[in-house]
Amino acid sequence: MLFLPMNQKRQIAGPTLLAALLSAVVGCEANVSERDLDPAEVGQVLDAAQSPGTILIDARTPSAFDRGHIPGAVNLNIADVNLESRNRPDLLAADRIIVYGQNPGDPLAAGLALRLLEAGYGATTIYRGGVDDWTATGGDLVTDAP
Repeated sequence: MLFLPMNQKRQIAGPTLLAALLSAVVGCEANVSERDLDPAEVGQVLDAAQSPGTILIDARTPSAFDRGHIPGAVNLNIADVNLESRNRPDLLAADRIIVYGQNPGDPLAAGLALRLLEAGYGATTIYRGGVDDWTATGGDLVTDAP
């Protein structure tokens, strides 16, 4: 531990405290939470296949995606989204991003959607029903295998 005379402690504490406060105010991004996620409905997911400005993202594991996914979806995971730079031109160009998982409680879908919002992809919504709701309402799943 470093011992300084009282007047030197005040001289150090003032600038240090000011720097800490400034970095807290200027350098912080807004926190995102599940309340920030707008829900997408099954009809919007149906429209996504015909809309070139919408990207449908399956947040499940690659093996689950390969077994069957909503037509037109791409597989993406949370590690593919860089928070420091929005490095996905396809996502930047999208008018709307819809993320889905297996079911309403799928943490992969919620986590990925939140990560996209945090990274600045503001057009992100979540289809909470996921694959389970999609198939229950008569939607087909596709594979990329021939």
